Amino acid sequence: MADACAGNVELKHRVERLLGAHSKIGDFLQSPAAADLTDVAGDVARGVSASEEHVGNVIDKYRLMELIGEGGFGSVFLAEQTNPVQRRVALKIIKPGMDSRQVIARFEAERQALAVMDHPNIAKVFDAGATESGHPYFVMELVKGVAITEYCDAQRLPPRARLELFIDVCRAIQHAHQKGVIHRDLKPSNVLVAMYDGRPVPKVIDFGVAKAIGAKLTDRTLFTGFGAIVGTLEYMPPEQAQLNELDADTRSDIYSLGVLLYELLTGSTPLDRARLIKPAMEEMLRIIRQDEPPKPSARLSTANALASIAANRSLEPKKLSGLVRGELDWIAMKCLEKDRSRRYETANGLANDVQRYLAGVAILAAPPSATYRLRTFVRRHRGPVLASGMVLLVLIAGVIGTTIGLVGQARQTRIAEQQRAAAQTHEQTARRQTAIASAVSDFQTDMLASADPEMLLGDKVTVLQAVTAAVKELDDGKLKEQPLVEASVRTAIGRTLRALGRYDAAEPNLRKALELRRRSLPVDDLSIATSLNHLGSLARELGKFTDAEEMCAQALKIRQNASPAGDRGTAESLNNVAAALFAQGKTGEAEKLFRETLELNRRICPPGAQEIATSLNNLATVLRDRGKFAECEPIFREALSIYRHALPAGHLKTASAADNLAALLQAQSRLAEAEILIREALETRRNTLPAGHPDVGKSANNLATLLTVQGRYADAEVLAREAVAIARNSLPAAHPNIAGSLTTLGAVLYHEGKLGESELIYRESVEMFRKLLPANHPDIALSLTGVAGVLRGQNKFDEAEQFYREALEICRKSIPTSINTAHAQQNLAEVLVQRGKFAEAEKLYREAMKGFAQLGAEHWRVSQMRLQLGTALIKQSRFAEAETFLIDAERAIAALDHVKSPRHDRCLEGLVTLYSQWDQSEPAKGYDAKARHWQTILAAQQPTTSTTRP
Repeated sequence: MADACAGNVELKHRVERLLGAHSKIGDFLQSPAAADLTDVAGDVARGVSASEEHVGNVIDKYRLMELIGEGGFGSVFLAEQTNPVQRRVALKIIKPGMDSRQVIARFEAERQALAVMDHPNIAKVFDAGATESGHPYFVMELVKGVAITEYCDAQRLPPRARLELFIDVCRAIQHAHQKGVIHRDLKPSNVLVAMYDGRPVPKVIDFGVAKAIGAKLTDRTLFTGFGAIVGTLEYMPPEQAQLNELDADTRSDIYSLGVLLYELLTGSTPLDRARLIKPAMEEMLRIIRQDEPPKPSARLSTANALASIAANRSLEPKKLSGLVRGELDWIAMKCLEKDRSRRYETANGLANDVQRYLAGVAILAAPPSATYRLRTFVRRHRGPVLASGMVLLVLIAGVIGTTIGLVGQARQTRIAEQQRAAAQTHEQTARRQTAIASAVSDFQTDMLASADPEMLLGDKVTVLQAVTAAVKELDDGKLKEQPLVEASVRTAIGRTLRALGRYDAAEPNLRKALELRRRSLPVDDLSIATSLNHLGSLARELGKFTDAEEMCAQALKIRQNASPAGDRGTAESLNNVAAALFAQGKTGEAEKLFRETLELNRRICPPGAQEIATSLNNLATVLRDRGKFAECEPIFREALSIYRHALPAGHLKTASAADNLAALLQAQSRLAEAEILIREALETRRNTLPAGHPDVGKSANNLATLLTVQGRYADAEVLAREAVAIARNSLPAAHPNIAGSLTTLGAVLYHEGKLGESELIYRESVEMFRKLLPANHPDIALSLTGVAGVLRGQNKFDEAEQFYREALEICRKSIPTSINTAHAQQNLAEVLVQRGKFAEAEKLYREAMKGFAQLGAEHWRVSQMRLQLGTALIKQSRFAEAETFLIDAERAIAALDHVKSPRHDRCLEGLVTLYSQWDQSEPAKGYDAKARHWQTILAAQQPTTSTTRP
């Protein structure tokens, strides 16, 4: 021991005290406490050696490369995944010998709890399973980071930067609480900061550990067992510092967040580590429960190392103390209240207050009032001083009344009554929300862990199975006496099912939640607005666009009445109404509301916030569909840039923004750029979402559309058929996404020459769109155009003309200036030429050329319109006019396609036809020579190097 302590006298004395305590323990750690862990010491030893032997082995598709973390019962490995993508992950597995029934059941509960969470600041779970020997494992995102306090000190981050990271942590904890998960061991080592795209991103790890691996005695972190405590002493809330932890709720994590904030500001925890480790356990717990910590500014004023603490925050010592004093003191101390009802009710509330501080506006936290201190004193000494306390209050009231004067007495009384009523309402709301959050947490913990341990031991347990079991319990009346709790649970279940793509199962749960809240709450309660928003968003995804608009509009009205100036809830509702309008083809109204949403989010959110990116993305999408290409591209790119900096790589929101920008690039014929983004989006969705999720089908459909334009029909057909299958299997029998996927498949089959099958599929999409969408919706026009093209390919020109005319009429009514309208004009003009209606065709070609000019004067579609307009003029014997358009078209297309291409061939053929017919009309003027000139060039280019259709 002397050698190990290397002359450190204090360390040697501490070890001696520990050894002395160990000799007095007796049979404290023997049966029955360890009855389920036969030969614990031997198991631990076997676990360590087994863990080392695992390195280099392969578990399913994961090769274990390095042991990067180890506890009493579990090991975490750096692993390499080889299929379906190659990446490095973290794989957590129970050690051999640590696989008691209870430990495995709780390990499975942790796995399921983590699986329901999807937040950029929480380490994601990718996969789960069991080894050949039956030991469960799960695979998580590999976070290459360091503890948040270590990172901040190493980078010498000033308080503002630290607070910005802290806000992200709070948002992550809020997400966990909404999913019914209480962390219970928040501390710097469980909040790692890693770099993503050059930006520091905090990641919360080890969620639900206390529920997963039993009693861990190392690092002073103890996990749930009867008669045990949970958490790390310095970060432990008072309610956890007991011999049981039945009373912990989400506000326990608020306390721990407060400790983390305190440490980020001061470099130390509120209760000093040295003070906590010296006394016996019972005294340690008493200190946590009863002793009030100093304010952060007070701790800084007494810190011996203030100079180095300030240097790590890039400030002078006096400036740091002054900065922390006041509002930051109040925020931290509100988190650290011994009385939970005095803490922030939610992690979002804490984050918002920190955000208010950073924005320079008034915060909600404030130092305890004299009234509160008096009430606390009376509560602690209720018996002896109750009567004297009442007399004192009466005397104080009398003095105050005399001082104010009789004239102002009535007014002051009225104000006091109003303030008391408002305080009571606020307190009742807060208590209701806290009770609901706690009950939801209990229900979901039971659902995932204790309801049926045998179920959790199965190999194929999924989130969907756990949620389905929970729905059955609710339907059987488990929470019938707690309607608001049931509403919150059903909301969480509905949102989870929606995220899994199970829209049909999500709807009844969200509808029931709305019904329960309407029966139990005032008509203008914000919880009702929340339910309406969730249900309206789901209705939009189900293709019930008018229902979506109605419900989201109701939610918006409630939000606007509650916050006339606008808040994030108002912005969310405004966005949802706009999205419902856009889905109905009401693009003008949608654009107006999306602009309002963006303006509101820019005003209330910090720069670079995800809400701003979402507003930008949505506005750019409607601008794209309205043909405003020049305006929408920089907006798309700003949205994508924010997502890439604010979110980790491979996030679904980034995928959505990439998909939308790709659609714009494809419309501009920038196909190579578009393909990169579409494939990125598809890969992200395949890796992140369950197989068969509707969004995977959307990405597959988008890539199929692009490949069709590129002439890669075989690959396009495979993807298009996959998209149709996913849509049919995951959505209602009639849904816009199904009809859209059928339209894409019809186009592929048409280009492959499979006209019969193509016509049937196109007609099915038209019929489905007509049932679901308003009569003038652009998607109907797109399907009508497809049917017309097939009919034209079968030389059924009369019928094709009818379909083309209807498609053009819809485009003119819905989006008259869009590229789709230009396409419709071109298509009708082409069939009119075939039917000999040259004058009308000429007019349509001229209109289409103006429409395509939005793509740029040198775009190949503009040149194609010149070519086709020239051809129509030849048919009318207007040769001089035709010559101008054909010569311009040939030069532009030669420059674009580098001479040899099908498009350029058609230009040369047009010029040969022009001069040949001109020579017949006006012989001996040299037009025959020009015809031979262009014929020679055309012959020299044959055969062309490509047969791809434009």
